[in-house]
Amino acid sequence: MSDTEELFNFIPMGESRIQQQPGQKTLGLAPKSKALSKEETKALLALIERSKIITSKATNATNNQLKNDEWNLLAERFNSTITSCPRTPQQLRLKWENLKKNSRKHYAKIRSNHLKTGGGPPDYIPLMIFCTE
Repeated sequence: MSDTEELFNFIPMGESRIQQQPGQKTLGLAPKSKALSKEETKALLALIERSKIITSKATNATNNQLKNDEWNLLAERFNSTITSCPRTPQQLRLKWENLKKNSRKHYAKIRSNHLKTGGGPPDYIPLMIFCTE
């Protein structure tokens, strides 16, 4: 079978024909790791609160490089305090982005609930202390 014929063969859902050879790099996908616990999330938030660089809204090239360096330092600090599962800077950054996104969604839901019309009591929306997945 030629390369072009192989490109057009469809792979059924749930199956994969990709086989990794020893020493071969993965396609940029990191292996799935365990989700962060509440204690790990609290530790991450505490480290982020202390960092003025990460919470800065500036996005020029210099600040982006500073933020990348800060995420590397933050990951080292996080991994030195939390010993259950070492995390990469990319994993911690993704968790931070997801926490922010979930928080915005939650407060948008509260805001839209206050603006509803039609009478009756408003819906109860519980307070979120930690926005975890």
